[in-house]
Amino acid sequence: MRIKWFSLVRITGLVLVLTYHFFQTQFTGGFIGVDIFFTFSGFLITSLMVDEFAHSDNFKLMAFYGRRFYRIVPPLFIAVLLVLPLTYLIDHDFVTDIGKQIAAALGFTTNYFEIATGGSYENKFIPHLFVHTWSLAVEMHFYILWGLIAWLVAKISRRLASGRRALTRFRWGLGLLTTAFATESFIMMYFGAVGLKDFSPVYFSSLTHCFPFFVGGLIGVLSGIKSQGPVYRWTTAHCNSIIAGAVMLISFFC
Repeated sequence: MRIKWFSLVRITGLVLVLTYHFFQTQFTGGFIGVDIFFTFSGFLITSLMVDEFAHSDNFKLMAFYGRRFYRIVPPLFIAVLLVLPLTYLIDHDFVTDIGKQIAAALGFTTNYFEIATGGSYENKFIPHLFVHTWSLAVEMHFYILWGLIAWLVAKISRRLASGRRALTRFRWGLGLLTTAFATESFIMMYFGAVGLKDFSPVYFSSLTHCFPFFVGGLIGVLSGIKSQGPVYRWTTAHCNSIIAGAVMLISFFC
């Protein structure tokens, strides 16, 4: 099932990210493009979880991990292989500790590698070559954690009820947890940034920057894609124009 407005949101997020990198001083709010990607990733993944449970009365954790692995790891591995020969053409400062950079990128720990080495996304220091894989690391951490939690919620929901009642419990469980995790992560970022001059530690951290995923997850629980009750059909029917309009307004004011 194709989501009509999804391409618009992805393009908007991409334009915001690129504009921010080229015009940081003029477009200081452009970093929100990353949060847009995170939000809709959380929305899509959670919606698919609900659809799977509605269709099969189950959520298969290893199948979920397998799909994420084959979608992310091979392209990342190929990208690293293609970039390595080009390192001979750039400034040597960019390839300092190149082995550790590659290990962090392929191990999905670039965000914490940057925190540990004093890296800065604002180019306060010369950045590492694979610094942009920090967002992929946060995304992978979300998939691992949220997949496991969804699996546990699915098992509990099936044990307590069956059929439509189990699906309702599954939705409620995911909805309450996305709300709790989004709130906690946002509070951690807000108070963690107090008194900081360099915000990279709270910006890079999976704990403080995972709230957009869970905001998107909550939207996914409420609206869904294929599996929708009367309330969810109404939400989805109005969600397309509301979300598209909100994204365009955010883009304009940022």
